[in-house]
Amino acid sequence: MDSLKKYFRTDLKIEDVALYILQLLSQNESKVSAMKLQKICFYVQGWYIAKKGHPLFKHDFQAWRYGPVSPTLYKYHTKNAAVSLNSTNIPGNIQNISDADKKFIEVIVSLYAGFTGLQLSELSHKQDPWINARHGNPENSPSTNEINLESMQEYFSKFLKSK
Repeated sequence: MDSLKKYFRTDLKIEDVALYILQLLSQNESKVSAMKLQKICFYVQGWYIAKKGHPLFKHDFQAWRYGPVSPTLYKYHTKNAAVSLNSTNIPGNIQNISDADKKFIEVIVSLYAGFTGLQLSELSHKQDPWINARHGNPENSPSTNEINLESMQEYFSKFLKSK
Protein backbone atom coordinates (compact mmCIF):
# COMPACT_ATOMS: atom_id res chain seq x y z
CA MET A 1 0.00 0.00 0.00
CA ASP A 2 1.28 3.46 -0.85
CA SER A 3 2.62 5.37 2.12
CA LEU A 4 1.20 8.58 0.62
CA LYS A 5 -2.36 7.22 0.89
CA LYS A 6 -2.45 8.38 4.49
CA TYR A 7 -2.62 11.92 3.10
CA PHE A 8 -5.84 11.45 1.16
CA ARG A 9 -8.05 14.45 1.51
CA THR A 10 -11.53 13.35 2.40
CA ASP A 11 -13.01 16.69 1.37
CA LEU A 12 -11.73 16.74 -2.22
CA LYS A 13 -12.57 14.20 -4.90
CA ILE A 14 -11.44 13.72 -8.45
CA GLU A 15 -14.94 14.75 -9.53
CA ASP A 16 -14.40 18.22 -7.99
CA VAL A 17 -11.06 18.65 -9.75
CA ALA A 18 -12.31 17.23 -13.07
CA LEU A 19 -15.26 19.61 -13.08
CA TYR A 20 -12.95 22.57 -12.48
CA ILE A 21 -10.59 21.41 -15.23
CA LEU A 22 -13.57 21.02 -17.55
CA GLN A 23 -14.66 24.56 -16.68
CA LEU A 24 -11.21 25.91 -17.51
CA LEU A 25 -10.92 23.97 -20.78
CA SER A 26 -14.46 24.98 -21.78
CA GLN A 27 -13.32 28.58 -22.10
CA ASN A 28 -11.65 27.57 -25.39
CA GLU A 29 -13.30 24.26 -26.29
CA SER A 30 -17.03 23.54 -26.46
CA LYS A 31 -16.36 19.82 -25.96
CA VAL A 32 -13.34 18.24 -24.31
CA SER A 33 -12.26 14.73 -25.14
CA ALA A 34 -12.70 12.36 -22.23
CA MET A 35 -9.13 11.21 -22.82
CA LYS A 36 -7.84 14.76 -22.45
CA LEU A 37 -9.80 15.31 -19.24
CA GLN A 38 -8.44 12.05 -17.79
CA LYS A 39 -4.84 12.86 -18.66
CA ILE A 40 -4.97 16.42 -17.34
CA CYS A 41 -6.43 15.15 -14.06
CA PHE A 42 -3.48 12.76 -13.90
CA TYR A 43 -0.98 15.56 -14.57
CA VAL A 44 -2.59 17.81 -11.96
CA GLN A 45 -2.26 15.00 -9.42
CA GLY A 46 1.33 14.23 -10.43
CA TRP A 47 2.57 17.80 -10.23
CA TYR A 48 0.65 18.40 -7.01
CA ILE A 49 2.22 15.39 -5.30
CA ALA A 50 5.65 16.50 -6.47
CA LYS A 51 5.20 20.07 -5.27
CA LYS A 52 3.22 19.55 -2.06
CA GLY A 53 4.29 16.06 -0.98
CA HIS A 54 0.74 14.68 -0.83
CA PRO A 55 -2.08 14.05 -3.29
CA LEU A 56 -4.69 16.66 -4.10
CA PHE A 57 -7.53 14.13 -4.28
CA LYS A 58 -8.18 10.44 -3.71
CA HIS A 59 -6.07 8.52 -6.15
CA ASP A 60 -7.12 5.57 -8.29
CA PHE A 61 -5.31 6.03 -11.60
CA GLN A 62 -4.63 2.86 -13.51
CA ALA A 63 -2.23 2.20 -16.39
CA TRP A 64 -4.77 1.59 -19.14
CA ARG A 65 -3.89 0.99 -22.77
CA TYR A 66 -4.18 4.69 -23.71
CA GLY A 67 -2.51 6.05 -20.61
CA PRO A 68 -3.55 6.87 -17.06
CA VAL A 69 -7.28 6.57 -16.35
CA SER A 70 -9.24 7.02 -13.14
CA PRO A 71 -12.04 4.42 -13.08
CA THR A 72 -13.88 6.71 -10.67
CA LEU A 73 -13.97 9.46 -13.29
CA TYR A 74 -14.36 7.08 -16.23
CA LYS A 75 -17.78 5.90 -15.06
CA TYR A 76 -19.16 9.40 -15.74
CA HIS A 77 -18.09 9.50 -19.38
CA THR A 78 -17.89 5.82 -20.31
CA LYS A 79 -20.24 6.20 -23.28
CA ASN A 80 -18.97 9.62 -24.37
CA ALA A 81 -15.78 10.35 -26.29
CA ALA A 82 -16.17 14.01 -25.35
CA VAL A 83 -17.71 15.89 -22.46
CA SER A 84 -18.98 19.42 -22.14
CA LEU A 85 -19.60 21.58 -19.12
CA ASN A 86 -23.26 21.96 -20.07
CA SER A 87 -24.00 18.27 -20.46
CA THR A 88 -21.69 16.55 -18.00
CA ASN A 89 -22.95 14.27 -15.28
CA ILE A 90 -19.76 14.56 -13.22
CA PRO A 91 -21.11 15.32 -9.73
CA GLY A 92 -18.23 17.55 -8.66
CA ASN A 93 -18.37 20.67 -6.56
CA ILE A 94 -15.82 23.30 -7.56
CA GLN A 95 -16.50 25.18 -4.31
CA ASN A 96 -14.70 22.35 -2.46
CA ILE A 97 -11.41 23.45 -4.02
CA SER A 98 -9.42 26.12 -2.17
CA ASP A 99 -8.36 29.26 -4.02
CA ALA A 100 -4.69 28.23 -3.73
CA ASP A 101 -5.43 24.81 -5.19
CA LYS A 102 -7.48 26.39 -7.99
CA LYS A 103 -4.48 28.53 -8.92
CA PHE A 104 -2.26 25.45 -8.94
CA ILE A 105 -4.74 23.59 -11.16
CA GLU A 106 -4.95 26.58 -13.51
CA VAL A 107 -1.18 26.55 -14.02
CA ILE A 108 -1.12 22.84 -14.84
CA VAL A 109 -4.13 23.09 -17.14
CA SER A 110 -2.45 25.96 -19.00
CA LEU A 111 0.58 23.73 -19.62
CA TYR A 112 -1.43 20.88 -21.13
CA ALA A 113 -4.51 22.58 -22.62
CA GLY A 114 -2.96 22.89 -26.08
CA PHE A 115 -2.52 19.14 -26.43
CA THR A 116 -5.11 16.69 -27.68
CA GLY A 117 -6.11 13.68 -25.63
CA LEU A 118 -4.14 11.44 -27.98
CA GLN A 119 -1.02 13.59 -27.66
CA LEU A 120 -1.31 13.43 -23.87
CA SER A 121 -1.78 9.68 -24.07
CA GLU A 122 1.39 9.35 -26.16
CA LEU A 123 3.25 11.60 -23.71
CA SER A 124 2.17 9.49 -20.74
CA HIS A 125 3.47 6.36 -22.50
CA LYS A 126 6.99 7.82 -22.30
CA GLN A 127 6.81 8.54 -18.57
CA ASP A 128 7.85 6.30 -15.69
CA PRO A 129 4.60 6.19 -13.70
CA TRP A 130 2.67 4.60 -16.59
CA ILE A 131 5.61 2.49 -17.80
CA ASN A 132 6.37 1.11 -14.33
CA ALA A 133 2.73 0.31 -13.57
CA ARG A 134 2.46 -1.69 -16.79
CA HIS A 135 5.11 -4.14 -15.52
CA GLY A 136 6.28 -4.90 -19.02
CA ASN A 137 2.83 -5.47 -20.53
CA PRO A 138 2.80 -4.61 -24.24
CA GLU A 139 1.73 -1.03 -24.88
CA ASN A 140 -1.50 -2.05 -26.59
CA SER A 141 -2.59 -4.68 -24.09
CA PRO A 142 -5.26 -3.99 -21.46
CA SER A 143 -4.22 -3.33 -17.87
CA THR A 144 -5.85 -2.25 -14.65
CA ASN A 145 -2.58 -1.96 -12.71
CA GLU A 146 -2.63 0.98 -10.33
CA ILE A 147 -0.20 3.83 -10.87
CA ASN A 148 1.17 4.34 -7.38
CA LEU A 149 1.61 7.70 -5.75
CA GLU A 150 5.29 7.21 -4.96
CA SER A 151 6.03 6.58 -8.63
CA MET A 152 4.23 9.79 -9.55
CA GLN A 153 5.97 11.79 -6.84
CA GLU A 154 9.40 10.46 -7.76
CA TYR A 155 8.91 11.10 -11.47
CA PHE A 156 7.42 14.60 -11.35
CA SER A 157 9.76 15.76 -8.57
CA LYS A 158 12.73 15.29 -10.90
CA PHE A 159 11.51 18.28 -12.91
CA LEU A 160 11.07 20.75 -10.07
CA LYS A 161 13.89 23.16 -9.32
CA SER A 162 12.95 23.31 -5.66
CA LYS A 163 10.16 21.97 -3.51
